[in-house]
Amino acid sequence: MRIVYFSGVVPVERNAGYTLMYRHLLRLTKSGHELLVLTRDYEKARNVDLPFKTIRFAERSRNFQRIANRVGSPQFWVELDARRVRRLAEPYIAQFRPEVIVTVWESAYLLAAADVGKKLGVPVVIVVHDDYEQMLPAHRKKHRWAAGRLRKIYHSVAARICIGPAMAEHLTQTYGRAEVDIIYPIPAEPASPVTQPRRKLKDDPLRIGFFGELGGNYGPIHAVVDVLEAANAEFHYFSHSWGPNRGPLASRPRVFDHGATDPVGLQNFFRANIDVMLIPQGFEPEVRQLRRTCFPSKIPEACQIGLPLLIISPADGSATRWAHECLKPPAFLSTINRPDIVRALREFADSSTQEAQRQIVSQIAGSIFLPQRLHEQFERVLSRVCNTGDQAAAAKGALATVSLFTYDRST
Repeated sequence: MRIVYFSGVVPVERNAGYTLMYRHLLRLTKSGHELLVLTRDYEKARNVDLPFKTIRFAERSRNFQRIANRVGSPQFWVELDARRVRRLAEPYIAQFRPEVIVTVWESAYLLAAADVGKKLGVPVVIVVHDDYEQMLPAHRKKHRWAAGRLRKIYHSVAARICIGPAMAEHLTQTYGRAEVDIIYPIPAEPASPVTQPRRKLKDDPLRIGFFGELGGNYGPIHAVVDVLEAANAEFHYFSHSWGPNRGPLASRPRVFDHGATDPVGLQNFFRANIDVMLIPQGFEPEVRQLRRTCFPSKIPEACQIGLPLLIISPADGSATRWAHECLKPPAFLSTINRPDIVRALREFADSSTQEAQRQIVSQIAGSIFLPQRLHEQFERVLSRVCNTGDQAAAAKGALATVSLFTYDRST
């Protein structure tokens, strides 16, 4: 396949959607597909050499963005920037002659990709990690714009890939029913098979590990840290987050900040030193919508490490919903009540509980979160779209329209 990836989500191993796209694109190139990456000149990835043929477009200055938000609606300036990016990208796309354009449900690049795909007759596939409308600054016209512009894009593209069922449900409620492929976030390949777990002696503290974004997760993290003494436990974490709250967390008793590392380093450290991995989702009102819809990419990543999970998430959070289907107590809590957390940690201190939970996680890692399986699902969607596009081109003139998907307009 000839594929253009056209998005403001730069495919680098950083976090969440960035890493997800990097891993899929890397596998596509290794499988022999021709790939062209058109993305933004993101300052934090500027010195990273991407293993793809890449063209980066300069970003609008921050001053421009601040002034724009004062004098007009954010949506107006998104449209303006989409027009700019489309003009820059269109010649490259036309010259490359792709069979499919892949983009992400966020930023002006989404609008530009949809518009250029329509103009050039190239099918577009969107990957939805977060809800774009929720990412835009508040404005009285935002919802009306999204209900028109984003809804139209959502239904016009050839395929939609969501990272979890909750996001698919949310988009259906917001924009109406359309066929969606659910493909969970792709984790890193295991550095090595899981061997003998850490031997915890009777009086050793339970070692709890965390990795990923700290922002939006401090509530459940501090709830766990509050009971470390009562549960005879320690908290060890890795993160790329460097906000003002990291220092105070690291200064608390029984807490160990290990900086940041790569997936291989993370797997090796956790397998040698950690007993249970914490997967938190914040309970704060300002992040509840995000927690309901966005499936945490750290869950598949954690499963590949092969240690027991402790998920602390609101009852309606996507992580809690998944845990109720796939895990067994004490692996999930929908409260930050301290006695409940102490009780769960004391259960995890038992070696038989740890072994039972490890077995469950290992089975999940080798089935629904197997990296090769997830990528095969991703590649099948692209292949299906390309094949349908070929059929449509061959039937042009005989049929007015060849439609891959139908959807129910009654919702």
